[in-house]
Formats: sequence, C-alpha cells, structure tokens
Amino acid sequence: RVLGLAVTPLEEKSGALLIVFQDLTYLRRMQEELRRIDRLASLGRVSAQLAHEIRNPLASMRGSAQLLGDDVQNSPHSLRLTQIIMRESDRLAQLVDGYLELARPPPPAKENIRIDSVVAETVEMLRADPMTAGVVLEEQLSPVDGLADAAQLRQVLINLLRNALTAVGKGGTVRVTVDSEGNQARIRVWDSAGSIPSEDLTRIFAPFYTTSEAGTGLGLSPVHAIVQAHAGVVAVTSAPSQGTTFTVALPRRSAAEA
Repeated sequence: RVLGLAVTPLEEKSGALLIVFQDLTYLRRMQEELRRIDRLASLGRVSAQLAHEIRNPLASMRGSAQLLGDDVQNSPHSLRLTQIIMRESDRLAQLVDGYLELARPPPPAKENIRIDSVVAETVEMLRADPMTAGVVLEEQLSPVDGLADAAQLRQVLINLLRNALTAVGKGGTVRVTVDSEGNQARIRVWDSAGSIPSEDLTRIFAPFYTTSEAGTGLGLSPVHAIVQAHAGVVAVTSAPSQGTTFTVALPRRSAAEA
C-alpha cells in the first residue's frame, strides 16, 4: 500500500495538527501503467519503422534466390544453398511480421464468449505439448462469460502458459484460475517457480526485454497490447516463496452495457 498524508496546523490549539491520510495505491498503479503504455508506444513506433524498412529488401532477396533456384536445378549444391536462403528469408519475414503485429496489433473482434471454455480448450491443447512433460498442470475454472476476442485471448493464454511452463520445468506446478468480480472476468496463471526478480517486474512487458538466453522478448509484449486493446489490465507478482502470478482482468460487458 502507498499512503499519502497532508499535515495542517490548527490555529485554535497551539501545537495541534490535523493529519489526513489517503490511500494512493491505485493512483500510483495507474501512473505506472501509463508510463509503461508510453514506453510501449514509443518502442512500437520504432519497431514498425524498422520492420517496414526491412521487408522490402527482404522480399527482393527472397525473389532473387527463388530465380536462382530455377537456374541451378542441375547443381544440387547450389540448389541447396538457394533453398537455405529462401527458408531463412521466410523465417525472417515471419519475425518482421511479428514486430509489425506488436507495433500495430489488429483491433479485437469482441463478442460474448465463455472465458472458462476458451481457457479449458487452450489448456487441453497445451497438454499435448512436450513442454508439459513432468509438469503438474492444474485448472480451477468457474463459469464466467465475457466480452473478448477468443483468438486473441487464446494467444494471451498460450504466451503466459508457455512462459510458466518454461520457468518451472519438470517437477514444477502451473495453475490456471478463472473467476469473476463485479464487472470483471479474471484469469490467473500461477507457477511454482517465482523466479522473476523484483527489479524486472516493471520491465518484463517491454518489447525485446528477456532474461532467457533463448528468448526473443516478444512473449509478454503482445499479452500487454492485447489486454490493453480489450480495455483490461494485466499485473504480475513474483516471489520464490509464493510463486509467480499473472492476473488478467477483462471487462465482462461493454462500457455502454455497464
């Protein structure tokens, strides 16, 4: 909790003070959220410009490699090299498209959906992933409806769950919870690792920021962008003794309905 106080001396009684306390926790949280949004917007503009500049020469390189491949059909070695160029060009193009999607995410196609059903389907899909081998994956899903884009919500869940599975490894536990409070639907993804340092909690949603050697830093940034586009809030807490919890709060109804 963040408390603010104002002190005013009382004139009628010498030495007497009037002290007014105010809970500023929510205000400070919103200020930090606005600073984070501003940083993401700036990085998004840079990413979009950079990705746009890369796409044109990349397309030319890929087209040239394809033409070369048609000319070297009788040379297995040269053909293999041109295929490598085309394959890596396609992979780089997918990465650039990911940057562009981060900078300019498509607006969500919101509709009334069962949040718990989308979560259950996503968890069931991930159970077949080799990442879940040796990990206890639990569900605590209450029936909750909400106004959201099911495909984008599924992407949020996949990114959060994959991060959690990577953090705990074999022998760890990951738990997904769905409930509601008032006009908000809440999704919590908890892992038993609790491995995010306190100094990183305010930076993990920034694009390209990662503490993993194999990470790209583009897992949590789309989560923040999608939740923000849904007029929702995403928060995180982490401690080795309590684990890590990502909480996504989404409005259950439109502003007009509310």
